[in-house]
Order: sequence, then C-alpha cells, then structure tokens
Amino acid sequence: MGEKLYACAGAVADLYQDMGGSVQWFGKPMPEALLSCLRETGLQDVAGDRVLMVGDSLQTDIAGADAAGFRSLFIAGGIHRDDWPSTLDALENDQLPGPAFEQIYGEGKPQPNWLMHRLIW
Repeated sequence: MGEKLYACAGAVADLYQDMGGSVQWFGKPMPEALLSCLRETGLQDVAGDRVLMVGDSLQTDIAGADAAGFRSLFIAGGIHRDDWPSTLDALENDQLPGPAFEQIYGEGKPQPNWLMHRLIW
C-alpha cells in the first residue's frame, strides 16, 4: 500500500511457487471465485448486472466485479486513499474520476460503476 509492502495470502503462494511448488490460484479477481459466492448463497440465477460488488481494492474487488459481469461500488477512502487525491474532488462533483483512474491505475483497466468516499451505517 503506497510505499509500504504488506504480506497477504498471495505472499505464501509466491514463496511456495519460488520453492518449486505448484500453486493453483483461486480468489478475487477471478470471476469463478465471485460466482461461487452466488452459488453458495443460492443466488446463482441472479443476473450479474443485478449484483453489486462493494470494495476498496481496484486490483481485486473492482477488477473481479468486472470479470464476473457484476456492477461495482468503489470505496475510495479504503486502501487506495492515499493514491486518489482527485477522487475526493470527483465525489464532491458526483462524477466518476475516469481520467484519474486511468492515470493511476492504467489505461483500459476496469473502472467502478459508482464510488463513495466511505461506507458507514
């Protein structure tokens, strides 16, 4: 996150693979990981465009929603909070920060349908 590197679930798989082990990846952003959640909850017949993926990670949550055909809500105040100063301006203007997303995340990458600074209730 930013300049700081955190170990996550993939770090163990990377280490094992570096040691010569065989790794089979399963999880976000792979669509099968998200679609399996629908099956587990009995919602497998719900159309993908009626599913909303809420998340704060562009690389896993938003990319996963796009891959699975789901709509997505990006929580800009999450893990990318320091990367997105222009997101706050866009929130005030009720606009998706398309050019800002492309500048930081890369051209042609999945973008959320909606965004919020934070999600509370």
